[in-house]
Amino acid sequence: MDPPEQHSGTSSGTSSGTPHGTLIVRAWLEDGRPDRLRVRILSTVGGQPAPPLAASSVEAVQTAVREFLTRLANIAEDSR
Repeated sequence: MDPPEQHSGTSSGTSSGTPHGTLIVRAWLEDGRPDRLRVRILSTVGGQPAPPLAASSVEAVQTAVREFLTRLANIAEDSR
């Protein structure tokens, strides 16, 4: 796999005119709790970071991923 492209200066959210985003999902299990799942979600779309999210259910993570992809798709539509 090729390394990610390196950019200098500010990001316009596009690379060669193509909108892009980054989604980082960090998940772990905590002992001693009935809802053991803990997740931190970081995302950037079009060079604009979103506030970090915390989740403790699969459904909440699925919703966050869906919202990220929707934001990315909207930027792609807006750039046409």
